[in-house]
Amino acid sequence: MTRQRLVRLLLIVFGGLVLIAAALAYLFFRYYLPIGDGPAGPQVSREAFAKPWTQRKVLLVGVGDSVTAGYGVKPAHSYFARLANNPPDEFSDMQGLCLSAVLPNLQTKNIAVSGSTSLALQRSALLVRRKPGRPKCERI
Repeated sequence: MTRQRLVRLLLIVFGGLVLIAAALAYLFFRYYLPIGDGPAGPQVSREAFAKPWTQRKVLLVGVGDSVTAGYGVKPAHSYFARLANNPPDEFSDMQGLCLSAVLPNLQTKNIAVSGSTSLALQRSALLVRRKPGRPKCERI
């Protein structure tokens, strides 16, 4: 067998092995990993959401990439929007378990940008400054 034929045979065998590995990986990730059908995480106690946490004005700022920006979903179904209000058409057991239920003076501002990088987020964080004469942020 000539060297050229041997190289060609090895490339064909290697390509076949790569295709078999890709097919097995697809089957594993598609069919053998569990896929949930409800809210992720542990059950949330309703007691924590029974009364307001504070009457102060609270500003919830979303800073991040496409996940925080809500790329590819309806605005009400984005990750950031779900923090403030649960979508009314999903998960009835989660209704009322959101920040707007316990922070009556909640305002939201999502400044996340799809495709952003850590450097871009750092620059945008420098643009968000406290206005003069305003009190410092406090933990609630």
